[in-house]
Amino acid sequence: MKKLILLICFLFQQVFIFSQDKTQPIRDVFDNYKSAIMAGENSKAIEFMDTRTLDYFKMIHEYVLTADSLTLESLSIMDKFTVLSIRQMATRKEILAFTDKSIIDFTIRKGMMGKNTVEGFTLGKISVKDNFAKAQILEEEKKSDKYYHFYSDGTQWKIDITSLFPAEEKETAELIQQTGKTENEFILGILEIMSQKKVSPSIWKKIK
Repeated sequence: MKKLILLICFLFQQVFIFSQDKTQPIRDVFDNYKSAIMAGENSKAIEFMDTRTLDYFKMIHEYVLTADSLTLESLSIMDKFTVLSIRQMATRKEILAFTDKSIIDFTIRKGMMGKNTVEGFTLGKISVKDNFAKAQILEEEKKSDKYYHFYSDGTQWKIDITSLFPAEEKETAELIQQTGKTENEFILGILEIMSQKKVSPSIWKKIK
């Protein structure tokens, strides 16, 4: 009987160790990404982003250059805010010089995706299936309804920053409703606070 109990305990221990080993690379990626953001090592942080995140900013880059007011009004709150933020805080010369990756560096430096987006965040429960992982975000050690997604190419896990956007979109929409302002009034007000200057009507116009 004693041997049976020891065997069961051993098996449970092995299952636990396997589970830990399976999720540890994901936790490492998040910790490394967070550390890079907190240290201002933006290029290093970008290396931990998956293709979905890179493709998203490639799309944002295109919108910053070519979206007119009608196109902007058709975008989600998050996308519209990101495009208008970049137009508000970057010079025309900077915008024309952006690459798909340097525009990410700019959003991090200007606080759109900076320390405030990871500070106090840790990962809670992680579920893994094949090359996909979903991790609950803990905010100051408290469970939230936010999740990060991670994808593996078979050799390395990377973080999908855009997986956080649906929850952020919902929170922003609720906040706008509480203020009694229109979506655009809210966004422009935030832009003035962030940039510390009046918003020019030109941000609604395409760059080229």
